[in-house]
Amino acid sequence: MSARRGSAGRWTTRRFGLDSSEWITSAAAACVSTSAYLRYGREYLAPGVAGDLIGFGVLAQVLRTRDARLRHEAVLCLGCIGAVLAGARHPGLRRVPEAALWGAFAAGLTAYLHARRRICQ
Repeated sequence: MSARRGSAGRWTTRRFGLDSSEWITSAAAACVSTSAYLRYGREYLAPGVAGDLIGFGVLAQVLRTRDARLRHEAVLCLGCIGAVLAGARHPGLRRVPEAALWGAFAAGLTAYLHARRRICQ
């Protein structure tokens, strides 16, 4: 798969913006995650943030190695959240203050979007 500027592969793209199918999967992932947060609150928030941070790390690695972003990023992050939730319980995560969790999420998302802006058009 080519990593030239403007090239698009099946799983990656050089475009910064989302295409229509990515908007749909991102909206679906946001609905699932928001619903879980509204239903379970803090029990979901800590593993959710941990999963998102893992997802941002995977997405950043794709940026570095493929010189393109992975399509359907929100679905990957939702999968990472699911993996954290399915794994062993992390009682230490639940003791982290809610403001710190939201701050970590915001910092991770901002760092990823900054890296994505540098790579993508």
